[in-house]
Amino acid sequence: MGSALAGGLERARGPQARGWLRSPGAISMPRARWLPIVLCLALVAPTTGARARTVAELQAKAEAGDINAAFELALRFDYGKGVPEDNRRAMELYTRAADLGFVSSMVNLAIMYRNGEGAPVDLREAFKWIDLARFHTQRSSDRRLKWQIRSMQDRLKSTMTAAEVADGEARARQWYAARKPGDGG
Repeated sequence: MGSALAGGLERARGPQARGWLRSPGAISMPRARWLPIVLCLALVAPTTGARARTVAELQAKAEAGDINAAFELALRFDYGKGVPEDNRRAMELYTRAADLGFVSSMVNLAIMYRNGEGAPVDLREAFKWIDLARFHTQRSSDRRLKWQIRSMQDRLKSTMTAAEVADGEARARQWYAARKPGDGG
């Protein structure tokens, strides 16, 4: 499976992906470390009935407010599956789903902001999203998921200054305060 995964990631991300898989210990290439949790979150993402198969169906459902469709469409744009790779569009769709409390989208946004995919590198914004993902999994019984998100947060925090971490935490608090508990936030 490792070689199949490497081939799929290489197609989605080009030669840079090969580097992530070859040097998972490199601090400047965190996707290799974060890949297992992203794949895990994508596989356990809740579904509501039969999944839409075409991009047009996914777009219609995403526009109608279906966060599962928005997340699946974001994954397709993020990895270029069935559509041209478009990180900005993926980021928009991840944000839409994350704003409704979808943890997988929060994690992917953190990764994208950390790596500068779809937007300039912004560690504060990355920390905001991973902190919100951690918050949203506090009551989860899945200890492995909680540990993986916390581990991602700790690795990100180790690359930031105290002021950047404080700003990221403040952004997370502002995001949460802007949403009522029943609004998906």
